[in-house]
Amino acid sequence: MDRTNNNDPIEERQSLVGALEGVLPFGREFEFRVAETGESIWGTIAAEVEDPAALNAVLGQPSRIHVMVTRVGHGRPRYVLIAPPESLIPAP
Repeated sequence: MDRTNNNDPIEERQSLVGALEGVLPFGREFEFRVAETGESIWGTIAAEVEDPAALNAVLGQPSRIHVMVTRVGHGRPRYVLIAPPESLIPAP
């Protein structure tokens, strides 16, 4: 019987639009509401984001984030925020 291994992790970069809902800077965790679906996702903040506490300044504001998404089989995707959010509020 030939079996395809569905347990191999699949990683992909994604850009998501929505609003940052919460940040735990010492735990390096975030929560983000995706505008398109209304879904809240959460994950970790990569070491490349030097000051996670600074992310609190954009809470609730429309923004775009860049994440690395890892999926294993049919399990819940895991998210890693790989850069600070980009504000979608036009500059005055």
